[in-house]
Amino acid sequence: MNLIFRRILPFLIILGIAGMGYFGGWWDIASVISQPISSGRPRVPSINMMKTKLTGWDQDKKSWEIEARRIWQSADGNIVYFQKISRGVAFSMKNERVDFIAGWARWERIPEILYIGGGLEAKVSDCMVKTKEAEINYRNEVLTTSAGVQMTQQDTQVTAKSLEIRLAEEQMILEGDVVLVQNNNRVTANGMKFYHRDQTYQLIDPKGVTINP
Repeated sequence: MNLIFRRILPFLIILGIAGMGYFGGWWDIASVISQPISSGRPRVPSINMMKTKLTGWDQDKKSWEIEARRIWQSADGNIVYFQKISRGVAFSMKNERVDFIAGWARWERIPEILYIGGGLEAKVSDCMVKTKEAEINYRNEVLTTSAGVQMTQQDTQVTAKSLEIRLAEEQMILEGDVVLVQNNNRVTANGMKFYHRDQTYQLIDPKGVTINP
């Protein structure tokens, strides 16, 4: 009997640990830690607010303000998730702002990055920007996207593969198959810089110009 017990004892110990892990929630915690960061709902949210607004602060200044149908955060509080954003505002230190709507957003507190996706429509000064997804780095106050972008300003429309908006410098840099259409005139280039302060464009490596009467 003692010999049989000694043989099955290791299996009983393993089974006991597995049972405690399941009923004690160890496996849920482990799965949250190991799962990749995504826009989906975390396994163990510590808050879950419906149809509400949340504001992020950097000392005494607003960093962002988002109204969404659903808001929740990770168990450690380092990541906040937003679903179906009806109104969002990202502020710079100089009070420049990006107003946007999107399918989802994710705020990562430690690197200070706001990821936005699910179809982003943003207004920067008097420019409208459309893209699938983008990210705003609050350490350098730069918005970037490489998901293809369309920018519209009054009678001008620009498309490109990628966009970088430097909020502090009020400057936009578009790169990759840039097409600028203004008053039915068409310009193509590898890149373009737009300076909002003086409303000027600078083409990078222009390819061609089509002028319509």
